[in-house]
Amino acid sequence: MEELLNKSFNTVISDIKQTWKDFSMSSEHIKVLSESVSLLKISGYLDSDTVEQLEESFHNEIVSGARFFVVDVSSLDYISSAGLGLILGLLSEAKEKGGELVIVGMTSKIARKFDLLGFSRLLSMLPDVQQGIDKLSQKIQTV
Repeated sequence: MEELLNKSFNTVISDIKQTWKDFSMSSEHIKVLSESVSLLKISGYLDSDTVEQLEESFHNEIVSGARFFVVDVSSLDYISSAGLGLILGLLSEAKEKGGELVIVGMTSKIARKFDLLGFSRLLSMLPDVQQGIDKLSQKIQTV
């Protein structure tokens, strides 16, 4: 009986860990003037276990010629220091290519982390996707 209880407990813990680590991402391209803006939507938990997925997707976008990015974090539940570092690295890489990266849809919980670390002074953070696209549209007009 004890073995069965331990097995059930371990199964529950495993399920909780799996749910806790859920991460998903999608991307689409939006034509803005002469450029294609990559909209990356991320949700769940962005941490050291999941950061590679975003990094790989971003790298693929850069290789295909993308320079302008809107990162929608409205469904992001958690971001670790690894995730924060990656976002700054993505911003730097976009700027090196003559582009820009904006963050949209940030919850107050996630925004506090960005503010505490001073990232809000480095990144454009806007309420929604449309405002992010509008901001990039202004930048594209000057390129």
